[in-house]
Formats: sequence, structure tokens, C-alpha cells
Amino acid sequence: MRNIGRWTAPAAITIFLTNVQITWSDQGLTGEVRTTFVEALVRSCLKTNLDAPGNKGVPVSAIHDYCKCNANDLADKISNDEVKTLEAA
Repeated sequence: MRNIGRWTAPAAITIFLTNVQITWSDQGLTGEVRTTFVEALVRSCLKTNLDAPGNKGVPVSAIHDYCKCNANDLADKISNDEVKTLEAA
């Protein structure tokens, strides 16, 4: 599970950008896997959005809230088993 942060953001971005159809889990991520997944996505989102020219003048707190909301939304839609499958790949 230590490697989650390394592939989480690229995997999430790939899912969104390619519009891959996934059977969303009813349960979502839980426990340490969820925490690590959300933290990695928030870090990646902040890195991308804080320096984006279109976000000039947007409060950091608003960007952080946006990133956290999106990360939690995705974490609600995938399962711990799907994360294990991605981590193994």
C-alpha cells in the first residue's frame, strides 16, 4: 500500500481523461487505502491547479476544497479491490 501515492494521481487522471467506463463500487474506498488515495489526489490536483494561469486570483482555500471534493468523490466510486488491481499493474 505504500506505493499508492506514486500511481494514484496518474491513474485517476487517466480514468477521467479517457472516459473509461468502470463499474463503480457501491462501497468506495475505506480505511488507510482511502486516506492515502485521497491525499495523493489532493496533492496532485493542488500542484496542477495552483500554478494554472486560469486560477490566478482564486483563493488557495477554494482550490484546496475543489481538489478535496473531487478526490473524495472518486474515492467513493472505486473499491479497495480495484486499487489493489491497479497497484499490481
